[in-house]
Amino acid sequence: MKNLIKFRTDSAINIDRIAGILDENGIPSMIKDQNAAGNIAGFGTIDNSVEIFIEKEHLQEARRIIDNVS
Repeated sequence: MKNLIKFRTDSAINIDRIAGILDENGIPSMIKDQNAAGNIAGFGTIDNSVEIFIEKEHLQEARRIIDNVS
């Protein structure tokens, strides 16, 4: 994956749901979980610190898909 942009930041549950929907529609994504990173390092983070990234070329389609589901 190249030209990644942050698509959303939310809770792990919501980001997992979004990633699944995008995947079902052929849009690859990458999740960056700050909660897991904080736990490994020994300190906590805020709940809504999970980010999902997509390729810039899929941005408009991803917005349309997620807006229609939400």
